[in-house]
Amino acid sequence: MANMDPYVYPGTDVLRNLRDFRDPVSLAEFEADVTSRRLRQLERKPKSGKFDIPHLQSTFAFHEQIVSVLTKPSTSSL
Repeated sequence: MANMDPYVYPGTDVLRNLRDFRDPVSLAEFEADVTSRRLRQLERKPKSGKFDIPHLQSTFAFHEQIVSVLTKPSTSSL
């Protein structure tokens, strides 16, 4: 049966992303670069807060540069 997950490109396990990477290696390299930049930002200026779901979503909002669905609750089993 074909993959019917709305969060991935058809026929792949690659999350739909704003840069349209369909190759998992290219997407992983881009994600690693964005993540390392964000970690450096957080080391310089840590976020404070309640550490609840909204706080976690705001902490990972930088991934909206890659995959916009990551800041919304998922309905996928990925």
